[in-house]
Order: sequence, then structure tokens, then C-alpha cells
Amino acid sequence: MIAIQNELLERVLRVDRSVRTGATRAVPVAVVTSLCLVALLLGTGLLGPSPRGAGDNGDGFRLYCGAGLVPDTPSGRSNWQGIVVSAFRTDGSPCRGAAPSSALLPISVTASFSGPAWDLRTLGWTWVVVLIIGFGLAAAAAGAARPWRALIILPVAAPLALPWFSRFLLSTYAEPAGLVGTALALAGIAAAAVSPPRGTSRSIAVALILGGGVLAATAKPAFVVVLLPALAACVLFPPAARRRVGVFVAVLVAITVAVPLHSALTAQDRAYGAVNTHNLLFTAVGPESEGHALGRLGLPASAARGLGSGFYLDAGASIPQWDAVVGSRWPELRDEARAYVLSHPRTAWRMINSALIAVSDPRVTYLPTSLEGTPHAVPIAPPVPTFGEQGASGQTLKPWLDSRPLGRLPLVVLGLAFLVAIAETARGRRRSPTSSALAALCVAAVCSMLLVATSAVLGDGYFELPKHTWLAAYAGSVGAAAVLFYVFRLAAASTVRERGWRRARVDRSSPNRRGTLEPAREARRGSAVPEGRTGD
Repeated sequence: MIAIQNELLERVLRVDRSVRTGATRAVPVAVVTSLCLVALLLGTGLLGPSPRGAGDNGDGFRLYCGAGLVPDTPSGRSNWQGIVVSAFRTDGSPCRGAAPSSALLPISVTASFSGPAWDLRTLGWTWVVVLIIGFGLAAAAAGAARPWRALIILPVAAPLALPWFSRFLLSTYAEPAGLVGTALALAGIAAAAVSPPRGTSRSIAVALILGGGVLAATAKPAFVVVLLPALAACVLFPPAARRRVGVFVAVLVAITVAVPLHSALTAQDRAYGAVNTHNLLFTAVGPESEGHALGRLGLPASAARGLGSGFYLDAGASIPQWDAVVGSRWPELRDEARAYVLSHPRTAWRMINSALIAVSDPRVTYLPTSLEGTPHAVPIAPPVPTFGEQGASGQTLKPWLDSRPLGRLPLVVLGLAFLVAIAETARGRRRSPTSSALAALCVAAVCSMLLVATSAVLGDGYFELPKHTWLAAYAGSVGAAAVLFYVFRLAAASTVRERGWRRARVDRSSPNRRGTLEPAREARRGSAVPEGRTGD
């Protein structure tokens, strides 16, 4: 009877310990998830009467037409309406020329369940739910060893409290999928770096890394570079602590992404190949090489008239015989222009530097923010001289770039992130899992920033530079937040060690119960062993 009672008591105690342990682990995850949700709601304003979105510039049609959506506006269009068009009808037929993008999936799924009308807020809430689930899983994986390590996810979510980033979740662009994918990949990297090498938590973190990387890479071709840090993290923090498994999974994912990427590149070249090549040549490569690149690429001297002019400024009218000069030979011109940039470091640096300056201001002010108001009867694009950041004219873009007050901030963040990585490596055995994970997050974020910014200028030159580097600005913001968290972590750890050392000092010098100092302490001071002690 006594044995049965003891066994029952042991079971009750075991259940009680497991419940308390589960509650202890659940609290930090709930706190982190709640803070992430607050950041997203602050950025999007979805709970308020006037949510914030990103107005269509004409690119949105390439996605929502694939879901059979029709803007509920007098013109039947959503671009340049003066507001963010949020009301759509679902009675349209899906178009054949829709851009292959992962951003089309949530639009199509939500539209299929929306009845005769579809609202942009539905898409915004869908992306918020995806992010919250991803952040919750990342927090749980990060806190597997120590629950409060889940806080390491906060640098990834903190920038989303800024409407500059979160407002794009309420848009029909491909950018929301790029943002969500990048955020999940960075959260997964932070969780993988701090989670136990073996166990479910590491596998969850790697799944987030690769899932986020694939989501971003398949959103639009310019975002495929986000997959590179994700694949590297998969190799560095492999599931089950097996490097070969990490390499195999990374290669498998890269091969899988190659198919939709090729499809997206083909569709983009078919629709915008000549236009993007014009912008690359005449807004970026030509002006930054002071016109020397045009001659090296075999263009006539008359083509110099188009330097600084984007295609949409005058549809190439400033260049005599544009069809023969650019339109008919754009594939070879694009490849030669990129090869010229790679072989001329000065031109490459100027282009990347301009992209990083644009990263410092991700507001993209020429795109409407408010969902409230009356759409225009006819689409009205903003005047080029007013919005120099649009990049249609070099005469207005350069003054805008020169006037950015924080233009050097991305370079500063880039340098600080690598300093953090170097400092963490130099600490050797004194490194803690949390500080090492923050250093890994810093490097992954700034590498994503640099890769996206470079991809933007090599793809479309300076045209719509702030919009094309907008995702780079988010990644840079995550890097800056991670640097701040790292500094705070070191300062807090130093303070705790200092207090612990002082407390230990007081304890060692305080009398024991017999009113004398500890023998070991007195022996170190060179004093005799107190009476009553044997000194063994």
C-alpha cells in the first residue's frame, strides 16, 4: 500500500514539474509573439480606422490580374489613383500574363473565399498571421535551452513597427512576400544560432530559414539573393548537427528554386527586358562611368543624349533610333553592361553607394499611403520633378540622394555588424550562445541588405531606386537593431558579472557561523587556521 502511494505521489510530482516547465517555456514565447504582433499592428494600422498601405504604380496589375481581381474604381485600374485602392471585384478572368510570384498565392487563396468583393485588408491580415506564426515558432525554437533566449527574435520584428515597411503588407506588389520571407529567414537564423544543435528546435529553425528564403526568392527575381544567406545559414547551423545534411538540404533547395526562378526571369525579360536594360544603361552605368561605358558597349555617340533619362520619362525618344540602338539588342547590351561594371570597380562602387544612400530613406513617398479617399477618374502619375526619388530623371534623382541626412548610415551599420562578428570571434571561449547568435544575425542582415541593393541597381539601374532597395532597408534595420541588442547584451552581462564579483567578495570576507573567516580565505591571506579547525 505504501509503495502504491509513493508511486502515485511521484507521478503527481512529475506531472506538476512538467506543467511548471511548460508554463515557464510558454511565457517568454507568448511575450515575444505579443510584442511582434504589437509592432505589426502599429506599422500597418489594421486595427485603426485608417490602415496604411502602398499605392499601385502599375506593377500591382501583374499579380492581382492572375487572381481574376478587378479594381472597383471608375477607371477599372488601381495605379496612380491618389490613394491605395483597397476594393476589388472577383468577377474578372485570370490573365495569362500574370507574373510568376509567391506573392500571388495568398491573393488567389483569399480571393477565392471572399465572394463577389475582395478587400486589401484581407491580404494584410493574412500576411500578419503568417508572420506571427513564424515569429512564434522561431521564439519557441530559440528558447528551447533557456526560455528567455526567445527575446533574440525581437530585432527582426522591431523594424516592422515602422509604417515604411509594414505598409507594403497592404499592397498588391511582390514586395510583401519578399518582406515576410526575409523576416522569417532572419528569425530562423537567430533561432538556429542559439538553439541546441540536436533536437526539434534546430529543425524548426532551419525550416524557417529555408521556407523564408524560398518565399522571398520566388517573390520576384531581384530578391533571389536573399536565399544566399539562408543557404549559408543552413550549412553553418545544420539540422541534427550534421554538416553533410545541411549541405544536402541547401543544394536540394537551390535546385528546387531554380525552376520557378527561371520562369520568373523569362516572364520579366519578355515584359520588361528592353526597358530595364535602358534604365540600367542610361540611369546608372552610363552616368556613373561619365559616358565612357556607352562607347565601350558599341553605342553611337548620339546615345549620350539619353544619359540620366529613364525609359518612362520619354519612352526612349531622347535617343535617335532607340529600337535599333537598344530595343533590338538589349540582351547582349545588358550582359555587356554588367560585365563592364564588374570590371570597373569605380563605377561599381558609385552604383552600390547610390543604392545604399537610397536604403537610408525607405519611405517611398511617391506611392500613396492612405486607403481613404476617392479614386481618380483617370490614372494620374506624379510629376517627375516633384518626386526625384522615383529615378526617372538623373537631374532630380541626384539632388535627392545628396540631400539624404542619413545617407551614410547603411555603411556605418555594415561596418558595425562586421566589427561585432570580429569581436565575437575574438572572445573565444568567453562567447555566449546569445551573443554569438546576435553576431550571426548582424552579418546575415547586412549581407542581405548589400545583396538586395546590388541586385536592384544591376537589374533596373536607378529607376524607382527607393522602392527597389526598400527590402534592403528593412534588412539593414534588422542589422542595426541586432547591433544595439548585442551592445546591450554585453553591457548587461558585464554589469551582472561585476555585481556577482562584488557580492562574492563580500561573502568571502564576512564571518561564518562561528564568527571566524573561512579557512581557505584565511589560508590565502597567509593567516593561521582558527582554533577548533584541523586544517585538513
